[in-house]
Amino acid sequence: MTTLKQTTHENDVDQPAQEAQDQQCRPLVIVLAGPTAVGKSDVAAELCSPAMAADIISSQGRHQQQSSSFNRQNSNEVGITKSAVVANNIRGHVVSADSVQAYRGVDIGANKPTLEEMKRTPHHLVNVVDPPTDPAKAASYNAADWMKDASYVIRQLTSFHNEDDNDVEDERGESTVDHDELLRRQSIEKVLSQSLGETNSSNDTTATYTKPIILPVVVGGTMMYLQWLVHGRPDAIRPTDEAVDRAASKIDEFREEEAANSMAVKKAIDHVDESSERGDATTTEEGASEDDIAAWNAASAHVSSLGPVFAQRVDKLPGRDWYRLRRLLEVAYTIASKKKTATKDAAADRSEEEILQNLTEKEVYTGIRSGSLPDLGYDIRCFFLCPDERMTHFHTVDQR
Repeated sequence: MTTLKQTTHENDVDQPAQEAQDQQCRPLVIVLAGPTAVGKSDVAAELCSPAMAADIISSQGRHQQQSSSFNRQNSNEVGITKSAVVANNIRGHVVSADSVQAYRGVDIGANKPTLEEMKRTPHHLVNVVDPPTDPAKAASYNAADWMKDASYVIRQLTSFHNEDDNDVEDERGESTVDHDELLRRQSIEKVLSQSLGETNSSNDTTATYTKPIILPVVVGGTMMYLQWLVHGRPDAIRPTDEAVDRAASKIDEFREEEAANSMAVKKAIDHVDESSERGDATTTEEGASEDDIAAWNAASAHVSSLGPVFAQRVDKLPGRDWYRLRRLLEVAYTIASKKKTATKDAAADRSEEEILQNLTEKEVYTGIRSGSLPDLGYDIRCFFLCPDERMTHFHTVDQR
């Protein structure tokens, strides 16, 4: 059995009457989270059924906002009626929040929806990107990419547009959609067109078009994706390609240098045993190699030396977190580069070392998240599914 826990994002009740009415008309988005094999897909399918989706939307009064919003853009009359429910003009769509399901061809252990399930309930953000062939690009599809894709899908499903919800142009009017995103967008648009087309299909060519009223149900176990969607993007600066390459090279340099030093020491003392002849590295009680520990100590000391802000961040890292250490370097290199190229910045004539040493916490991290669905005007209802019997759940996971 599964226990359902709800977290609701609501505004203060002491707001003016008009503002309260506007808040009531916000499009509803349901978020289902939980561990693997807890039953998220089954619950989502039930919520997305026409009858259940219509009941949920009607009870919230969200259809009034969606209908009036659509009528302002189109001359057709739209509304929730019994005939609309029968015609499947009200239903839910699943938006996958699974980092594995996003990749084409990665099917083992992914629990992707079957063709029958996708026909019964439209699924989005499944098989939208090719798996990386270059090991260096293993994280090519990340939380930021998924958040942009998910926000776009939800915006299309609800026909709700907010002036702050713009992933096409930045503040300078320049396009923020790169080549990879354009490829994903084509796949996403194809599924949107098919699912919405099936919703509105009718043999009666004389029937008046009725806009489908969709309840987006975001489902998945990739908690970082859901955290970004519900709470917003972290304020860390987006690194430049040059900073990413430079940081990766610097980390590799430390790891390779320590490995080489270790080998040199072993040869110098002529202490070669059976394990070293096989090339096995000596390990500590925690299972980490001595080379890796030495490399981490040297690399983390280097990042700490960049400035007080970075030293504080390194001290907070849990264990030997190479990914976050590299991210700190990416942020440092990006900020220094931007400050040096900014003609009006006082730091333009200073060295990189001097710039980083004098950075303040607010210049690097403000601690403020942005771009969440609540920020963009959506009403989010979050549910976390918990297994009541852990051993039974473990057995279910093993079977999968």
